[in-house]
Formats: sequence, C-alpha cells, structure tokens
Amino acid sequence: MITYKGIIAYFESICDQHQQIQSFTYGELDLFDKDKFTKYPALHLTPTGTAIDDQVVTYGFDVVVFDRYSITSNKMRNEAQCLSDSLLILQDICKEITKGKFFINEDTNISMEMPIIANPFIDTEPDNCSGWATSFNVITPNEVTACNIPYYNPEQVNGLNYILPVGVPNQLAWYSIDQIHNKATFNSNYTNELLQLAPLIDTLGGSDTLQMNGRKVTWNPQKNAFHFFDQSQSESMYLEHPIITETTATFFVKIKDFSRYGSEDFGNTICYFGNFSTDNDGFFIEVYEDGKLYLFTPAGSTDISLPFPICPTNGSNYDDAHRRLESFTFCLRYDFNLSKLKLYYGAGANEFVEVTSGFELNDAHFGIGHPLNAKVSDFYLQEYIYTNELMTDQDISDTLTWLNYR
Repeated sequence: MITYKGIIAYFESICDQHQQIQSFTYGELDLFDKDKFTKYPALHLTPTGTAIDDQVVTYGFDVVVFDRYSITSNKMRNEAQCLSDSLLILQDICKEITKGKFFINEDTNISMEMPIIANPFIDTEPDNCSGWATSFNVITPNEVTACNIPYYNPEQVNGLNYILPVGVPNQLAWYSIDQIHNKATFNSNYTNELLQLAPLIDTLGGSDTLQMNGRKVTWNPQKNAFHFFDQSQSESMYLEHPIITETTATFFVKIKDFSRYGSEDFGNTICYFGNFSTDNDGFFIEVYEDGKLYLFTPAGSTDISLPFPICPTNGSNYDDAHRRLESFTFCLRYDFNLSKLKLYYGAGANEFVEVTSGFELNDAHFGIGHPLNAKVSDFYLQEYIYTNELMTDQDISDTLTWLNYR
C-alpha cells in the first residue's frame, strides 16, 4: 500500500539517485533556509493538502528546484544556465512519476496530473540561487478497504491477528511470506537459500513443513517473495506437500513477476499435482508460450487452458518477453468422489476450467515448482494454502479475493 510516508521516500529516492541533485529537504516553506545548503542543485518539497476519493488519493505538493550560480563574471549567462539546468531536473521528476518505474519496486502505482505550471525565481541573497517553483498533485490508488481496517479481534495466531475468509475450512496449512524469520529455514552458508518452509498456520495435525528438493529456491526481500528459478533442464526444483489420493483437496497459489517463458523457448512451470517419482500420473500447471495458464498431462492427453493470457505476449523468447509484475492468484480443487479437477483463475462465478476424465492420480502429491528435470521455472511465490476439504465455488471466490488484496 502506498502511504504518505512512502510518497516522501519516493521523492527522496529520486533525489538520492539523480546525478545532478545534491540536496533534498522537506517541510513547511517558512522553515526553508537556503543558508543551510552547501551542495547544489537542490530540491525542496512542501505538502499542501490531500484529497481522498473512493478510488484514489491525491497528494498536493509545492516543489522548488534551484541551483547556485556565479556572479563574478558572465552573470547573465550563468543565471540562464542555472535556470535551464533546474528546469531539466524538474522535467526529470515529472517524467519519473508519470512514466518511470525505477524507484521503490515494480508494484508502485503513482501518477501525476499534467501539465504543471512552473514559475522561475532569481534570488541574489544569500547564495545567488535561481530555479523554478511549481505545484502539482501526485495520484495513488486508495487501497484502504473495510476489510483492512485495523480493528482488534479475538483471534490470535502466534501473537498476531489473522482473519481468514469465513469459507476457509478449519483444517488447513497456510504458507506465507509473513513471519519468514520464524517459518523458513535457510542454508547457513547462503542466507537466502531456502531449505524448509513451515506453515504460518497449521491445523491439519502432524508435520506439514515443506522440504526443498533439487535446485534451491531463494528468498528475495526486495520483491518480498521466494524466487523459483531453474533453467537447467537437468535438475528438479520443488517444494512438495504429500497427500493421499483418496481425499478431496483445495490449493491456492499466489505468484508474481513472471513471463510465459521459464527459459529460452520453454514454458514456465508453476506447480504440479500427481506422482511423478514413480509414474507420469498427474498434471502440471504451466504458463505456456501463448501466455495462457495450462492444466496438462506430460503426455498431452488431457490439456486445458484459461481462455485468455495472464501475462504479456510480446517478445519471442525468454530474453525479450515482458513479465507480469503484479500478483496472480489461482486455485486448484480436486474432488475425489467425482474424479474432477477445477482450476479457478478469478473471483467471478464462471472463472474456472475443469477436467472430468482422462487422468489418474495414484499417491498424488502437490508441489510448487517442477519434479521433472526437463521442466523449467522462473517466478516468485508469495502465498500457498492447502486444505483437505472441498471448498465451494463461492468460498473459493472469496478466498481468491482475499489473497489478491493481501
């Protein structure tokens, strides 16, 4: 969620990284003191107000960009150069907010009302500074909902409050990016290399800690997610949860930052359901080269896909294909009694595809990643929920909505 503090940090990050800007200050203009500046050019930011609407929050700011110039010789030329450089810096700020994606992270969603009107100023005291002053509005989504108002509630889990949707069964294992320092076990030699992942919430009984197999998954704190990255086609890479076939099961998976390629010219395998250690009974869920999410068997006898791509389809291979940076959550439900698999891709009433024949599941396992050497993966995992109960379509819809907003 983008906050007021985050907006200020955004401007400060721009100033820190910009090769020309040497100083950044923030606060009321009355407190602005050019005597304190020893490095130029400089940028000063002053808040003017905030407008809260149902869908957006608009932050108002006064911005001053200025530089110091010499008056010992060619005063007119130096003054013009100073104004020119300051105006270019102001243009850079506007372009970063409206078009750039370099700062904070790829999920940042900030825009600005254009055009803006900037007025020059020339001040010979005390430091012979000139520059431009302007006012503009920064617009962000209003991500506050009634669901995330921080009321106290009696449900306590590990000393924290977690309110799951009403339709989520009591018997579940929930693996999350929350409490990573307590729930994940990392390689002592490589601090971000995952070895085990314990559930944030576990009411199934027994041990539900997931074991890492094959190539290692890494924790990326900047993206706040686990990176499944394997292009070798000679090793497996998966976090697996064993289940018994003679039961129903519902799985939720939330991923981000992925494309339709796991490596050069190969699709991106996300997870699987089946037993691939002894036979090829089961399914893979994969983002294929057309950008659609597929549920398919290794032999290709029962393949089904979503009706539309879930990631950009431009580019022709791994290197130039654009990635979907925002999160995507899907659900797989297995009905043992009806021998039916449903893949849910949205919260709408009919946003699912299903398979009702042509497959067998013997000693099935569910895992994130891929257990076969020939597969490849490149995506970031944020959430994974498993329950051994058959959730209704409406409960699945509510849970998908909840996970998307986490």
